[in-house]
Amino acid sequence: MDFDRVNDIVRTKTAELKRRLQGSIKSLGMHHVDSRSNYEPLTNIRTNVSLQRGLANRIRIRFKKTGVFVHKGVGRGTKAAQVGETNRKPKEWFNPVVDQFADELAEQMADELVDVVFNSIKIN
Repeated sequence: MDFDRVNDIVRTKTAELKRRLQGSIKSLGMHHVDSRSNYEPLTNIRTNVSLQRGLANRIRIRFKKTGVFVHKGVGRGTKAAQVGETNRKPKEWFNPVVDQFADELAEQMADELVDVVFNSIKIN
């Protein structure tokens, strides 16, 4: 199997995922009030692709933990048990984007594997 090709696909798709997440944040109008303790924007998302034996095996996504609070509709005095009982509404910016990304990546990796297997059994 061509590990470099697979790793390049995963890295490219991961960069696309980062852009999609940032776009999701912007489209939902999510932002923080500027303060000394809250200076990092929610759109500051970091991704990393880890390799095991030369092959991509993990994608990590890091962002401010307040992004989870916004996703769930909690924060600033609103506890998780109170979701739906206050004016705060969940803004699901993360899961829908990641679910779509996972489906697309799985399909692309399956296609890549089919090509590898087919090419390995083909008579040249």
